[in-house]
Amino acid sequence: MNPTPPASLPAQPRADRAAQGPRVSVIGAGLAGVLMALALARRGLAVTLHGDCADAATALSYGGMLGRRAARGWRQLQRRHGPLGWKPARVVLHGWPPPLDRLPPAWQGLATRALPCSRIDTATLKALLPAVLERGGVHWQRGRVAALDRQSDGWRLTLEPARDRKST
Repeated sequence: MNPTPPASLPAQPRADRAAQGPRVSVIGAGLAGVLMALALARRGLAVTLHGDCADAATALSYGGMLGRRAARGWRQLQRRHGPLGWKPARVVLHGWPPPLDRLPPAWQGLATRALPCSRIDTATLKALLPAVLERGGVHWQRGRVAALDRQSDGWRLTLEPARDRKST
């Protein structure tokens, strides 16, 4: 599958944000760092995302989100940035803690189906990430963060070069 963002999504203006406001560096290109960088850029800041997401998730990674608010938040992100790999999912519980383990199996099944849950398809998210960040106005500097050192005029960030990593 070669996911592509919908062509109907308008590109956000790529004005010189550095001249408009403070510059911000977000260290770590995992899910939290990406979402933070997009949120800051949306607020008009000049954002550079530092890091390498290649090892952040693999085809075997699985994360679930419980709750209607999480699903609503992802739908909003996808309306803004295009498909990001969010999908509704079901929770399969293997055993219940006491005293819930005494519920009849039919009730346990109802409770499981009632839990709003979703998941992120990591392959889709990783494939679309460069285009989403560019459209969102985020500059992505790939590479693993090697050091962060305080300097007299700010901070110095050292990155190891990005490497090609293949999932096995």
